[in-house]
Amino acid sequence: MLRLVLEKYVLFSDLTDFIQALEGRKAEKLYTKRRQLFGQDVAEVRLQEGHLQPNLAKRIKVIRNAIVHSVDRYEGRERFVPLTPSSEVVIREEVPLMRFLAEKVIIASARA
Repeated sequence: MLRLVLEKYVLFSDLTDFIQALEGRKAEKLYTKRRQLFGQDVAEVRLQEGHLQPNLAKRIKVIRNAIVHSVDRYEGRERFVPLTPSSEVVIREEVPLMRFLAEKVIIASARA
């Protein structure tokens, strides 16, 4: 469902421009390189139609699940411990993208 929301309300060109600009400012591939987030392997975000939104949706789900479900229910290990230096760094890196997507969806779905 999240993928469908992204496809409907966030223009592909806006999203690719945002990711390229952010990675350019940071001089680091935060999104277009495979990474580990909260112990889970997250695929890189390819800036291609048909790949961008599904990979972003999966990334957002991993982040959301880590925050909401701080313990892995299958293995019983901690995934996210709030307010620790390492977990806060990960969250801080993801906030600009989350803010961008939230604003785009709110503006595109607003009614006068």
